[in-house]
Formats: sequence, C-alpha cells, structure tokens
Amino acid sequence: RLLAFIPELYRLIQLLSGALRALFGGLMLIAFMIVFWSVITIEFVRPVASKMDFGDAADCTDNFKSIWHTALYFFQTLVVVDDWGTCIKPLILEEPWTIL
Repeated sequence: RLLAFIPELYRLIQLLSGALRALFGGLMLIAFMIVFWSVITIEFVRPVASKMDFGDAADCTDNFKSIWHTALYFFQTLVVVDDWGTCIKPLILEEPWTIL
C-alpha cells in the first residue's frame, strides 16, 4: 500500500531488484571461474609448487594443496588484490610456462 502512494519508491525498489539479479549473476560467474581455474592449477601447477622451496613463505605450498585452498588463494589475489607476488613470482621464475 505504501508503494501505491509513492511511485518513486516503487520504481526504486524495482530497479534495485534488477541490479541485485545482475550482481548475483556476476558473483556466480566469478565463483565458477575461480573454481574452474583452481582445478586447472591443481592439475598442472601443484606438481611444480610441491617441489619448490618458497623460503619464508611456507603458506605458498599450502595454497596449492586442494581446490578449496587454491580457490581461496585466487580470491585473495584476484578479487581482494592482496599478496600477489609472494607465491606467484617465485613460481614463474622457476617455471616460466606457469605465467599462462
């Protein structure tokens, strides 16, 4: 009833629901892509990372031990943009093909 008296509020709620649908679809797409690349990373990069010595960054070996850990690491580096070079740079220097 309140929305019938205030058409601007009704329109605002309509637009918000449309925006939330788009945001949810984008979130699902990001989650799917992170899980997809986590599986690829586990298959190809984990054997290389398990042989490497990362020095004082011991978490780098743990980041590639399961799909869940790899997905969390990708979320941390790609979405939050945190701690990019600690694990990736030594890995690329050791095996240049991992930059792909």
